[in-house]
Amino acid sequence: MADAATPLDGVRVIDLTSYIAGSYAATMLADLGADVVKIESLEGDSFRELPGFFAWNRGKRSIALNLKTPEARALVERLARDADVVMENMRPGVADRLGVGDAALRALNPRLIYCSTTAFGSTGPYVDRPGFDPLLQGLAGIMALQGFVGQKVETSLLHAVTALQAGNFVDYPGKQSVFRDNPTYRLYQASDGEWLFLACGNQSFWVKLCQALGLDELAHDPRFASWMLRLDNRAVLLPILEARFKSRPRDEWLETLRSHDIPAGPVHSIDEFRRHPLTRHHGMAREYDHPDVGRLTLPGSPLLFSATPTRDVGPSPTLGQHTDEVLRAAGYSDAALADLRARKIVR
Repeated sequence: MADAATPLDGVRVIDLTSYIAGSYAATMLADLGADVVKIESLEGDSFRELPGFFAWNRGKRSIALNLKTPEARALVERLARDADVVMENMRPGVADRLGVGDAALRALNPRLIYCSTTAFGSTGPYVDRPGFDPLLQGLAGIMALQGFVGQKVETSLLHAVTALQAGNFVDYPGKQSVFRDNPTYRLYQASDGEWLFLACGNQSFWVKLCQALGLDELAHDPRFASWMLRLDNRAVLLPILEARFKSRPRDEWLETLRSHDIPAGPVHSIDEFRRHPLTRHHGMAREYDHPDVGRLTLPGSPLLFSATPTRDVGPSPTLGQHTDEVLRAAGYSDAALADLRARKIVR
């Protein structure tokens, strides 16, 4: 059976964006199956030196052009005639001055969708200002919600111990505190020094836990017959469970707990999470051989479709990696490419 078409199968995107917001938006289209050609300056995207560039630009093809030359503009115009989407995040007016704005390209291809991402909008008093995320947070009041005029901040050990037991500090007639170290809902260390989290959130899981640990007698012990009683008698129960979990390695315990349908899981490092079978199964971690950095691990697409799946788009391109490929497909001869490169119009 033929592979299912991706949601944007056959869609051609010209990506004139840089930095994060515009670049990642175009990457999402690549995840959905679009053929995204990233057009960069001869020096490359300003964020190429950041590790995040690999994730923000995965699955694209790259060509490097000097858009300030008429020859490069003609090249973009040729690509735009067959494209479906153009994306850019320059300051308003810059794309027009370069000859790759909405009016110029849509005059060549009226069906073209032209997507602009700006900091402050394409009109208004801030239209000419450069903008990055923190500036918009300040303008929109987010920073004001997170911080006010400076003041002296003071605390004490007395205040700290009160705050740390805030749940227990609350009092009212007949109150039963659940904000205690719950022996059946906490971290445990195994014999190999690794940690697991046990999450027995109801009575049924408690009975299963006793069976899994080979401590069946605890399931019938009146001191542990309910959630609250297990809290009340945690000084007795906790050492029993701690000693039991320290008797075997973590993975053995997790397998035993899983076989008894008990919620439990490992405490992983980010590297372990990258290599976890679940992460791999869902395509959340993809590995590639990249000419700049070697073996590269990237996050996969977070989008899932039942009938039109996303695709493995591959890593981010090196600067100008696909210049010849894209321009040959647009009709440029080898001699024309050599001439453009010699005149530093393309890279």
